[in-house]
Amino acid sequence: MLAVQAQSEDEKSIQKVVTEFETAFNAKDAKATARFWADDGEFVTYQGKLLLGHQEVENYFQNTFVQFYQTAKNKLFAPTVKFIKPDVAAVDVKWEITGRTDTDGKALPTMKGIMVWTMTKESGHWLIKIMHNVSLPE
Repeated sequence: MLAVQAQSEDEKSIQKVVTEFETAFNAKDAKATARFWADDGEFVTYQGKLLLGHQEVENYFQNTFVQFYQTAKNKLFAPTVKFIKPDVAAVDVKWEITGRTDTDGKALPTMKGIMVWTMTKESGHWLIKIMHNVSLPE
């Protein structure tokens, strides 16, 4: 029974990370957005680019927020959480971004996708170890 309670609390913690990620992204705060990655974390963008570690992730978001997402809003939907081990979870988060623009300021269509996170619990905190971001066809 105790293990079930622990996972329930861990699932709540993971859901809180998803909510805080959405808040940081919508605030266009690259540093706050990147803080959810483990020190040795990886991020594969929807364009297929591999980023390694906090600094590369932060730089990516900083550039993306300035170039394409200045007026964008990212809505994340309830994640699906599956525990692989007590300290490792697979997390699927569907998303929808509205209000994007191209480099000339022209409006771009709504974009939908899914983030696939492998999260690890490190020093009591759930962090993204690996994230693959996939855009879904319209």
